[in-house]
Order: sequence, then structure tokens, then C-alpha cells
Amino acid sequence: ESRKVVAIDWTIKKKRIQPEGTAEKVRQLQKEYRSESALIDSLVEYGFSRTIAKRFIINNGEDVVSDALKSVNIQVDRGQVKNPRAMLQMAIKENWKPDVFKKKKQIA
Repeated sequence: ESRKVVAIDWTIKKKRIQPEGTAEKVRQLQKEYRSESALIDSLVEYGFSRTIAKRFIINNGEDVVSDALKSVNIQVDRGQVKNPRAMLQMAIKENWKPDVFKKKKQIA
């Protein structure tokens, strides 16, 4: 009416076109997101912010961060760590492998 708006009519449609293999890609992305999310949560438990945790994963890769977490967890369980956050940061930087620490545990 005149110059004022009286009503707005919206029509929203959803496209359902999926190329072949899309479902598998979606499952893979969901799996990666869950594993990345778990890693981020573990890093947050050590006192890192979510932003720093994401940066560690992006810069170093999920495998390196996961191995570093396992290595530091082994040391923490033994009670040999004064500053777990700093040790974890060093473990990520130096690409520690948990196998090295597991072997030491068996000898002791």
C-alpha cells in the first residue's frame, strides 16, 4: 500500500544434488573433525587456548600433536614432569614419539 511495506514473502528451497562420492567425503570430514576436536580438548586441558591448540594442529599436523600428547602423558603418569604445558610445547616442537618413552618404562 502506498510506499510502506506491508508484507514480505520468502520462499526457501533446499537443493539435494550430491555428486558421487560425496557421502564418503562427508564421513571422512566428520571423522577428521571429531579427532581434531578431541586433540583440541586435550590441549586445552594442558592450559592452551583453543586458538593456540588449533594453530599447533594446523602447523604441525594431527599425528605430531597426538604423538606429543601420548609422550607427555606417559611422563606425567610417571610423575617426572614439573611443567606439563611447557613439556608438551617442547614435545610438539621436537616431534616426540611415544614409543621411546614406553621402552624406558619397561626397562625401569
